[in-house]
Amino acid sequence: MRGTSQEEQKEAELQINEGHVMRAAVLVIATAVVTAMLYIGRSVLIPTALAIFLSYILAPMVSWMSEHEFGGKFRIPRSISTTFVVSLSLTLLVFLGVFIVNEVADLASELPEYEETMNDNFQAVREDITAWQRQFEESYLQPIRREDAPVEQQRDSQDEEIRVMLEQGSTELWTSISSYVFGSITSILAFTGQATMCLFVLFFILLEGPVLRTKTINLMGTSLRRRRIVLEIMHNVNEDVQRYLFNRVVTNIVLALLVGLIFYVYGLRYAFLIGVFAGIFNFVPYLGPAVGSIFPIAVAYMQFGDWKNVAWILFIYMFLTGMEGNVITPIVLGRHLKLNSLAVLLACIFWGWLWGPIGLFLAVPIMAVFKAMSEHIDGIRPMGELLRG
Repeated sequence: MRGTSQEEQKEAELQINEGHVMRAAVLVIATAVVTAMLYIGRSVLIPTALAIFLSYILAPMVSWMSEHEFGGKFRIPRSISTTFVVSLSLTLLVFLGVFIVNEVADLASELPEYEETMNDNFQAVREDITAWQRQFEESYLQPIRREDAPVEQQRDSQDEEIRVMLEQGSTELWTSISSYVFGSITSILAFTGQATMCLFVLFFILLEGPVLRTKTINLMGTSLRRRRIVLEIMHNVNEDVQRYLFNRVVTNIVLALLVGLIFYVYGLRYAFLIGVFAGIFNFVPYLGPAVGSIFPIAVAYMQFGDWKNVAWILFIYMFLTGMEGNVITPIVLGRHLKLNSLAVLLACIFWGWLWGPIGLFLAVPIMAVFKAMSEHIDGIRPMGELLRG
């Protein structure tokens, strides 16, 4: 009897292990299929995702205009309020694009002047490196210098190598800076184009918002009690996501204005263009501020030509972005909506790999939606605990 019992126990353990393996295999296959679908359908899903997240930001204004009684007599139809809000957003987007294009055009027209300044700076750097190299040779390398070549010949040869290296480095650095500037502008314009493409989807989401919510509740709730539960979950999720996205947009706008104003007072040219880039890049955690710092560093070096001002510009930029990311945002959002740093980094890597630069901007909002849902749905609540910061 004892042997039979042990065999039955082993069979039960084997079945449990097989069940775990099957579930893991199904999960891996499902993840691969979903990832492939997200990649294949990115041309449709990216504008749709942008429209959904923009609707969270603009919906309160549409609702207020359509529900508020102006003069105590009439209300603006939702179609008119939606048209006004979308048109206003498009106008602001166009003004922003025109500002960026004009500023970049001015910068491009002044590049030859800055190139001459940078060549002079590289000449000074080359002379300093040559002096340091000679001092180093005389102090440390003289005992092991080759005896078959005169000292002056070796110095001339090494000076020529340094000169060629620095000239090539100057050209390569200038090319890299120019590529970064115009590459960044191309990325911004591509993002703006995607946002413009999603305006039609955004318009109908804002217009049909109440109808879509009612239909979703009717589809998911088969009884009055279940409909109330679904309505409460949707309300809480929408409120959390709306609060998160609204605060992120407001803090990044304030950051852009602060960066622009402080750099303007400092005397840095294209200060407000740098501020706009700072606000945009700051939507991407960790990587965004680091990449965004390259542009003010390049402008500061081209304008001032010394590393002291470059160091101050970098310090100011990193101080402002660091205060926003580590002090202001956690206070504004609170622990309830704070996200785990490792999860945010992995999400940025995944969505950036899957959808490119726009995926980097959408990674954190997508995580915010999932975390808000996990706070109110028991089945995925453990995932919410993992994502909580």
